[in-house]
Amino acid sequence: MRWWLLIVVLLTGCAARKAMVEERAEIEAEAVAEEELLEATGKGDALHAIATARDRRADAESIVPLIRHRDPRVRREAARALGLIGDPTTQGTLEAALTDVDLAVRSDAAFALSQIWAWELAKVERVRAEAAAETVLIETLGGAVDQLRRQGVGAEFVSSMVRALAEFGDGSDDAIREVWGDARLPNAVRAEALLADALRQRRKLAQPFPAAAVAPLAGAWAQPDLRFAAAYLLGRLVPADDAREPLAALLQAAWPDADEDARAWLLRGAGPLGVSEPILATLADGSLRLRINAVRGAGDLPNALLLALEDPDRWVRAEAFGALARTNPQPVLDLAGDLVDMQVHSDPWLRARALEALAAATELVPQRRAVAMTAIQEPDPDVRAAGWTLLGALPDPMALSALLAAEEPDRGAQLAVALAVAGREEPEVEARLREWLTGPDPVIAAVAADGLSKREGTHLATALMDAWRAFPGEAEWERRKAIVDALAVREDLDPRFLREGLVDPSAHVRIAAFRVLIERSGRSALDVAPTARTTEAPADAWFGVDDVERAVITTAHGDLTVLLYPRIAPAAVANFVALAEAGTYDGLLFHRVVPDFVVQGGDPENTGWGGPGYTIRDEFSPLPYVRGTLGMARSDKDTAGSQWFITHSAQPHLDGHYTAFGQLLLGWDALTALRGDDVIESVRIVRKPRSAP
Repeated sequence: MRWWLLIVVLLTGCAARKAMVEERAEIEAEAVAEEELLEATGKGDALHAIATARDRRADAESIVPLIRHRDPRVRREAARALGLIGDPTTQGTLEAALTDVDLAVRSDAAFALSQIWAWELAKVERVRAEAAAETVLIETLGGAVDQLRRQGVGAEFVSSMVRALAEFGDGSDDAIREVWGDARLPNAVRAEALLADALRQRRKLAQPFPAAAVAPLAGAWAQPDLRFAAAYLLGRLVPADDAREPLAALLQAAWPDADEDARAWLLRGAGPLGVSEPILATLADGSLRLRINAVRGAGDLPNALLLALEDPDRWVRAEAFGALARTNPQPVLDLAGDLVDMQVHSDPWLRARALEALAAATELVPQRRAVAMTAIQEPDPDVRAAGWTLLGALPDPMALSALLAAEEPDRGAQLAVALAVAGREEPEVEARLREWLTGPDPVIAAVAADGLSKREGTHLATALMDAWRAFPGEAEWERRKAIVDALAVREDLDPRFLREGLVDPSAHVRIAAFRVLIERSGRSALDVAPTARTTEAPADAWFGVDDVERAVITTAHGDLTVLLYPRIAPAAVANFVALAEAGTYDGLLFHRVVPDFVVQGGDPENTGWGGPGYTIRDEFSPLPYVRGTLGMARSDKDTAGSQWFITHSAQPHLDGHYTAFGQLLLGWDALTALRGDDVIESVRIVRKPRSAP
């Protein structure tokens, strides 16, 4: 070897060794610094740091060391925070936490991984992340199930992994069914697996339910404490062709032994399986709750829906209107003449529901225009709003002319006009949409932006970008976010505009721009990830609610007493308390009531579109939505404001997708009695008594 070559080799080797030594020293220094941080960070400081980062949706790297904190409470909160922040670089940290020495920490890590559906990822990146998480969860589930069988420990951890797998693809079918079909496992775990299977069926993440799984499902039904979960699965599943007949037989056999909670879901599954007897019997002589669910399950049984049109309760008739419009609209269309002369169905609320059903029907008949033109002249704003919706569904010049000439004083009806116009394709619509785009109402402007997104012409991209720049400020976030979403579907979008969106003052707009950029170029191609949200108030203001105990919501039907969860959802509780103590909720309507689902209130506009002028962060948790759970309404990620809802019954599909921040303790009869025109008379906050000094 020549001398110079030997020197090069030696120097190269020395350089490589030096680099290795330096890298090892750097790793060791980082490990020492992290250990010192963990030792120096007390439980209270750590929890506050986690809560602040979670609320800002930023600084995930500062939380990663805390998932190895000596206190398991800190590790649990760190895992949940990483799931809510959604930084993909922390996925490996969460997967490693599935082996934590504390089973509760493992459970929260599984929940955090289930939140990948809400992370800001491009489609390809999301598929990759979900596939990796699903693989790890299935592998970990197998070992955890074996341990539970042998040692009887880890039931909650197994349940948490099963719940997490409800969010992933069809690779989990066998693993989940093995759990709910195993009689050696605790029934609480098997029930979670049945619910997870049902949710995967509902979300179209699973293969059609196979005939081979019917016998194990019958075995689960034989256990009384599994019947609700089994009924929920029967009400949600999509059957394979060879499974329809045995499933129908199972449903018929299950009906006599089912309680009301189970029957509600059996009815939902009966119609799709062609089982008419329980539906007809319930419509003839069942409780209001069951009659409503019978209609929801009778979409394929027109005779049952016609029977429901004669029901004495308007809620049942309204459900029948909608179901008939979707499946067999002629009976609904036959009501058109009655609606015109206002001699039948004079109840304004019911008339509005019938008009909405006419709008949803696919068949066109001449008298529908007359019905709509009559409706938009009526004094009731709900009826007028439904009339405008019906006009929007009629593709003729007279309907369009009426919409463009509309001068509506009512806010809800104004929104109905805007939505109807935005859905039209005629050239005349563009001018009105552009007028609304730069008008004074940011919500109607957002509707207009969505309508313009479907129209061609490079001039519209320019108009949208100009409008975005003309309305700065946090109060206009809905307008600007809708503009970003509208531009996202256009080929003529200037990518420089999205870069402007990344520094918008509103986090909602920044995230909308970021979503478009990562979808077009992939997250790795970007040098910034603007998902962080500035905190409008000091973090302590959002989290200093430990003395809050419950809320008393007064209605004409009685009080609803709700236990609040400040430790689980501090931002939601603090926000609710602040609005309640300011009197914001007093006198507002329960503007949305869906029987056997939710009652919803808290909208200052009483339309379902309003809010307090700001938004708060989501605080999803493993808490299930059972009967009486208090949750925050939202339209997109982190868009909750003042609106909240209380569930009439268990609603597993809301678990982990909406912030749960309380639970009804007293007032069950009042909850059941509430209707859409009832008022929130007041909301009083009860705090824990202060201890004596």
